[in-house]
Amino acid sequence: MTRTAKGRWLAPTLLALGVAVGGLGVWFMLHARPTAGDYYEVFALDETSAVALRVEQGSDRSFVELVEVGRGVRWQALIPPYAGRANAPAIAASPTAITVRVRRDDKDELWALSTEDADKLGQVELLPGAARSAVAPAVITASDRDQSFEFVGDASHATAVTAIRLADGHAQWRVDLGDDEVRDAWLDAHALWIRTARGVRGLDRETGAAATGAPSAPPARDTHRAGAVTWVPRGDHLEVIDTATGAMRARIP
Repeated sequence: MTRTAKGRWLAPTLLALGVAVGGLGVWFMLHARPTAGDYYEVFALDETSAVALRVEQGSDRSFVELVEVGRGVRWQALIPPYAGRANAPAIAASPTAITVRVRRDDKDELWALSTEDADKLGQVELLPGAARSAVAPAVITASDRDQSFEFVGDASHATAVTAIRLADGHAQWRVDLGDDEVRDAWLDAHALWIRTARGVRGLDRETGAAATGAPSAPPARDTHRAGAVTWVPRGDHLEVIDTATGAMRARIP
C-alpha cells in the first residue's frame, strides 16, 4: 500500500457529509493496555483471509483484526462499540480500505482502516448533527469490493442511506428513505435494491436516482463463507472449515 493510495481517503469530498478526518488518530488506550477477549464475529474475504471482531475485556469496545491462514493475525486495532449485529454486518472491504460502522457519542460513524497495515485513513459521520437513536434498520451495511451502502435510522424510524466508494472514501450520495421500514437490501451491477414494507425500490449505484427495470433476485448471503470454506468464531480462536466436508482446514491463532 503506497502513501498515495492511503491519502485518497483524505479527499475533501468527504467534508460535505460531515467528515472528521483522523489521519493518524489515536484509538489505542493511553493509560492502560487493552486486552482482547473472545471472537464474536467474522467477515470472510476469501478462503485464506477474513476480518474478525473480538471483545475488549472490561469495555463495550471491540478489536478488529485482519487474519490470514498461515500467518495468523496480520494486524489489530481497537474501535468504539461496533454497530453491527448478528445477521446485520457493518463491515465492508476493498483492496485499499476496510470500513467498520461504530456508535460513538450516540452518533453513527464509518471508520476506515488501511487494508495493508491498519493505519486509520479517516472517519465519516453518516448523519451529521444531533445524536440519534441507536435503533438501527434491519440492514446496516450492504457492500461489495467497490462500494458500501450505509443505512442509518433515527428516533422517528426514518432511514437514510449513504453510498461510499471504498477505493478513495468518496461519499457519493445520500438518499432519505422516509419512515418505510427497511427489511432487506442487496446489490447487482447497476443498482442498490431495497425491500421495504411497501415493496422493492432501486437506487442507481452511481447517482442515487431511482433505478429502472425489474429488481434482481436477492443473492444467497453468508458473510462467514467464501469459496469452499466457512469461517467460524470459537471463543479465543477462529476455525476455517471446509463447507462440504466439515473438516477443519485451519485454526487462528
